[in-house]
Amino acid sequence: MKNFKTFLHFLIAFTSIFGFLGGWATLAHSRKPIQPGTAQLDPLAPLAPIDLNPQASSANNNGMVFVSPNRPRRSRSMFMTSGS
Repeated sequence: MKNFKTFLHFLIAFTSIFGFLGGWATLAHSRKPIQPGTAQLDPLAPLAPIDLNPQASSANNNGMVFVSPNRPRRSRSMFMTSGS
């Protein structure tokens, strides 16, 4: 059993080293990204503002909308039980 365990440790170490070196070689030989000075890109058009709540008056609350949940209120805490 000890020989198998030692062989397994060497196999895992060899596979890890081989995978690291293989990944390094793959990244080293991959296509290089385009340099910023070589290609001219047109700027994107600005986005239109989004009006999330057209009924809300932006003068009163600076465009911030506060929504309260419509859940029924419980009179007792949810952690309290009526058991003995």
